[in-house]
Amino acid sequence: MTILISHPQRAALHDEVHQRPGMPVLTPARVSSLTLYGAAMTQYRDFFNALLQSIGQPPVALAISHWQHSFADFELRWSLHNEFARLTVVQNVVASDFAGTALQSLPAAIWAKLPGHVISAVHALVLHPKHAPEQLTTVAQRWFSGNTLVGAKVAHGKLIVLSDLKRHHDEQIENGATRLIVINFGAGKHLTGRVLHDFFEMESYRLMGLLSFPLAKQLLPIVTAMETQLQAITKAIADGEEPELTQTQLNQVAEQLEDAIASSHFRFSATRAYAAMMERRLKNLHEDSFEGFASFSEFMERRISPAFATVESVRTRLQELSGHLQRTSELLRTRIEMKLLKQNQALLTALNQRAAVQLRLQQTVEGLSVAVIGYYAVSLLHYVLDGVAHSGIAIDPTVATAVAVPFILAGLMWRLHTLRKHFVDDVSTT
Repeated sequence: MTILISHPQRAALHDEVHQRPGMPVLTPARVSSLTLYGAAMTQYRDFFNALLQSIGQPPVALAISHWQHSFADFELRWSLHNEFARLTVVQNVVASDFAGTALQSLPAAIWAKLPGHVISAVHALVLHPKHAPEQLTTVAQRWFSGNTLVGAKVAHGKLIVLSDLKRHHDEQIENGATRLIVINFGAGKHLTGRVLHDFFEMESYRLMGLLSFPLAKQLLPIVTAMETQLQAITKAIADGEEPELTQTQLNQVAEQLEDAIASSHFRFSATRAYAAMMERRLKNLHEDSFEGFASFSEFMERRISPAFATVESVRTRLQELSGHLQRTSELLRTRIEMKLLKQNQALLTALNQRAAVQLRLQQTVEGLSVAVIGYYAVSLLHYVLDGVAHSGIAIDPTVATAVAVPFILAGLMWRLHTLRKHFVDDVSTT
């Protein structure tokens, strides 16, 4: 049988759809999720392999970017992304508070090897309705220090998700962790896991997207200053100031602009991608708001959108500033070319004037040359005629010389004219 040859990347492309399996979560459970940022992918992989070794599991293959496994007391899942890594631990226990977390299921010594920094930390309690307060208004007092809650019915009303989206004290994580209460009204383990996974990813994308916000605020006054300076340069060009000085100022703005774009392009582009993915995760929740609580979509729209809008505004202004700089450079280049054209025109005019003067001098020299040559020709003729007269021929040398002078001068002038005409014809043909 003939074996049909597949594309070299067929297997990898086909299996890509299975790279991110679902995360089933039974009810009740504790769930903890950490998002790590600031280290290389190899460091994250080494950490996860060390974690697997510490719990008696073999390391995973290099090509694997998502991994999960169920153990006797907990479930472990880790995933590698382009800029960050995520570790999620599920502990199937009945819990009534956040005093303990699912992270405590892992060996304590492994945390000393944690690469990078924690950018997002979420602890979730998945509860049966019988373990939850009858009045949802008491949830804030019980688990969230009385803070205002954000919440919604998700998964077509089968789950209620509540959080204040604030950081609460955690003995293991610096600056605390976000708390999440999930009350299950009949959702299966796969649906519950998918909702939790969407929420964890939403938090990761939200914080990763906001990494560019401090940079945007830092660039705001710089962008404003460059816009003002470029406007002044454009006015200076219109007023006809010296192009050399204007070009120096324009070069300074161009250097600042290129530095700002180079330092922010990747981060701003990443923010656009993270914001889009965060919105998709929010849509995946299929929220149904209920009285007394703002939904997560409403909260993010009101609280996070201004920050993303600021980043997008700075990115747009940098792009528009780049276009304005290019147009100003073209305008200045045109002004410089016009100035050079005028200088060349003035130089050609001066050369023409100099050539005209040289021509007049040449004509004067030619006239003097005719007189000098004519003088010597007449002198020679006089000597010849004087010799002829002394030989016995009746001739008056003085009279004959005087008669010959006009003819000699006329002949010389005619010869000079023919030479000049021949020279001009030769130049015209070449």
